[in-house]
Amino acid sequence: MKNKIVFLLCILVLLFTGCSDKEGMDQNSKLDKQVVAEKKQADEQEINENKEEVKENKENLQKNNSECTLLPKSRINDGKIKWGYVDAKNYDDFVIEPIYDRAELFDKEEIAVVYLNDKAAIINKEGKLLIDFDKYNSIETFNLPYVIAISFSDEGSKRDLLSINGKVVEFFKLKENFLYFDKEYGVFIREEYGDSFEYLDLKENRTIYINSSYEKWKEDITKINNIDVLEKKDKDGYDYRLYGIRDNDNKIVLRSEYGYIEKIADNFFSVMKYDENFYGQEFMFFDFSKKALFNIKGEQITDFKYYDIKQIDQNIFWVYEEKQGYFIDGNGKIIEEYPKLNYNYLVSKDKDILIFTSENYDRNSDFIYYNTEGKFIGEQNIYSVSDNCKIFSKKNSEYYGYSTIYPEIELKDKKIQEKINLGIKQNFIFPYSEENLNEETDEEIEESWLSESSQTDFEVKKFNSILQIQKGNSWYSIGAAHGLYDVEYLLFDINTGENINANSLFNDEKDWRKKVSELVRDKYKDTDYFVFDAEGKNDIELAKLFERDDYNIFFDRNKIMIYYDLYELTPYSDGIPCFEIKIKEIEDYLNKESELYKNILVEDK
Repeated sequence: MKNKIVFLLCILVLLFTGCSDKEGMDQNSKLDKQVVAEKKQADEQEINENKEEVKENKENLQKNNSECTLLPKSRINDGKIKWGYVDAKNYDDFVIEPIYDRAELFDKEEIAVVYLNDKAAIINKEGKLLIDFDKYNSIETFNLPYVIAISFSDEGSKRDLLSINGKVVEFFKLKENFLYFDKEYGVFIREEYGDSFEYLDLKENRTIYINSSYEKWKEDITKINNIDVLEKKDKDGYDYRLYGIRDNDNKIVLRSEYGYIEKIADNFFSVMKYDENFYGQEFMFFDFSKKALFNIKGEQITDFKYYDIKQIDQNIFWVYEEKQGYFIDGNGKIIEEYPKLNYNYLVSKDKDILIFTSENYDRNSDFIYYNTEGKFIGEQNIYSVSDNCKIFSKKNSEYYGYSTIYPEIELKDKKIQEKINLGIKQNFIFPYSEENLNEETDEEIEESWLSESSQTDFEVKKFNSILQIQKGNSWYSIGAAHGLYDVEYLLFDINTGENINANSLFNDEKDWRKKVSELVRDKYKDTDYFVFDAEGKNDIELAKLFERDDYNIFFDRNKIMIYYDLYELTPYSDGIPCFEIKIKEIEDYLNKESELYKNILVEDK
C-alpha cells in the first residue's frame, strides 16, 4: 500500500512539472509572437512613413516645377522607349514619370505636347492633362496661350485653334479653310482659297477679315517689322527689291541697298547683301547666303559670315558658319563659356539650360542639353531598342546646306557593330564628306550652297536578325518649281555584319526578273499611275518597261515592295511609284535558303 502511495505521488509530481513547462513554453511563444508583431508593425509604419515622405517630396517637386527647367528624357520600360521629364538640376530622377511615346519641350506658357498611341495631349509642369488624348493626333505650340490641334480622318485633316485648357476658339468665321501661325508677324491666319483671309488680333481677342491676299497684306505692313522695301527694275526689265531698316520712329537708318533683311529680335536684324543673280528670288537665297547682324540703329555688328543667325535670349544669338555653330552677344562677341557644335541645331534656352534639337522634330529622339557654363548635362538620341540591338540617331553637317542624320548601331559583338556602322557611314556620310567635296574648289562649293540644299534622314525596321535601313534624301535647287527626293534601302545582317543585296532573295536559276516585271505590269493596270511610253503597248512590251536587272526593293512582313525612282517611269506628280507583291504570287522564284527569306518573309520564330 505504501509503495502505491509513493508511486501515485511521483506521477502527480511529473504531471505537475510537465504542465508548468508547457505553460512556460506557451508564455514564451506568446512573447515571441508579440515581439514579431510589434517589429512588423514598426517596419510597416517606417515603410509607410518613407512612402509618405517620397510622395511628399514628389508633390513638392511638382509644386515647384514651375521654377524648374523640365527636360524630356527617355527610359526603356519592358523593352519599349518611354518618355517623361526630369529636372535639369537632377537629371537622374523623373519628376513626371516616363509613360509617353513622345515628349516635347515645355514652352514659355509652361505647357508641353506629349503623345501616346498616336494621340496628342497637353500637360502642365505638374503632369496634369490640360488637353486629353481623346481627339487630336498632333498639336502645335507657339509660346502663346493658344495652340493648333490637328485631327486626321478618312475625309482628311481638321485644324482647330484652342486655348491651352482645350477650349475651341470660335473667333474665326472661315471654318473650313487652312489655319496656321505666321511666326514672322505673330498672327494666326485662317486663309481662304482666293483673295481673302482673316487673322486673330491677340491683344483684342478678335479676328480681322481682309479682302486681299495674305502675301499682299504682308507687303503692306512691312513697316511693322522696321523693314524698308524698295521696288526696282534691273537693266533687263526684271523686277527686284532692295531692303533697308527703319527705326521705331519710322526713320530710315539703313538705306535700302541690301538683298534681304529679316527681323530676328526687337532691335536686331539678319541682313544679306544684294546679289544681281537673285532675280527677284532674294527670300529663297536668304537661307543659303552669308549674313551679318545689324541693330535698330542701322549699325553693322558682325561681318557677313553667318549662314544662320537666331536670337536665343535677350542679347544672345546662335550663329552658324561653314562648319560650326556657336553663340555671340549683341556686340558680336563670342560667348566662350557656351558650347560650340558642328551641326546647325534648332536651339532654345530655358533659364540657364541650352537645348539643341535636330530639324526632324517629328522623330522625338534628338535632344542635347548643356548649361550656360558649358557643362554637358545629357543627350537623348536613342531611336529604337530590341533584345540584341540598340539604334541611335547621329548627325553630320561638315558643310552648311548638307545635313545628314544617320543611324548608329550598338551590338554585343563590337566587331560586327563596327562593320555595320562603317557600311552605314560610307553610304550616308561619304557623298557629303569633306574628302569628297574637296574635289571641288571652295568657290564651287560655295556656289553649290547658293544653288541647292540637301537633307538626308533615315528610318529603320528590324526583321529578326535583318536590319532594313531606309535612307531618304531631299534637295532643292534655288529657282526650281519644286524640290526632289529619293529613297534607297540598306540591308544588314546583325549576326554577320554583311550588307545584303535585296535581289539575292531570288533564285537565279529561274527567270525571276521577267516574273517580277509581269506582276508589276498587272498591278500597274489597277493604279492611276501615268507611265511614260505605256500607251499602245501590248502586255509583253508593257512588262519590258518595268523589267530591271536589279530592282529597287524594300520589305514588309510577307511582302516584297518594288519601287522606281522619280521620273524613271512616271511624272513628278505621281511620286515614287511602288508595287506590292505578295509572297504566294512569287514563292516559286525565291531562294528559300537565303537569310532574307528566313528572316523577313516567314513568320517570326
